[in-house]
Amino acid sequence: MLKGEELAAALRTAMEKKGVRNIDLANEFKVRPSTVSKDWRKLGRIGKHHIDHLVSFFSDTVSPSHWGLSDWGPAVNEPGAEYVTVRIPRAKWEQFELFLQAEQEAETSPPREPESEHPHNANDTNNA
Repeated sequence: MLKGEELAAALRTAMEKKGVRNIDLANEFKVRPSTVSKDWRKLGRIGKHHIDHLVSFFSDTVSPSHWGLSDWGPAVNEPGAEYVTVRIPRAKWEQFELFLQAEQEAETSPPREPESEHPHNANDTNNA
């Protein structure tokens, strides 16, 4: 990810290519126009919480590599996109991986016998 003056220059270029004014960007990101003109365009100080939206907003104009990020292929809103890139918190991802492993094991293992509602243990001597 670009930082400082490089990020500011990348933003100015993307804004020019897309034809976006400071006020347009400020409205889109719900910040003051002075934040866009001073912090973002001159200094490249853009809050991390705005980066995903920034990349998405300009995805029709510049690729993620323009911002110093890797290109993941076509954006979700582009025709022909086959994949969707999402961010998943690590804890949720680990739960998802466990789910996938269980699904794969279920597909490859033989079907199990259904358990009866009242299992009877043959070694149980208290049932006499």
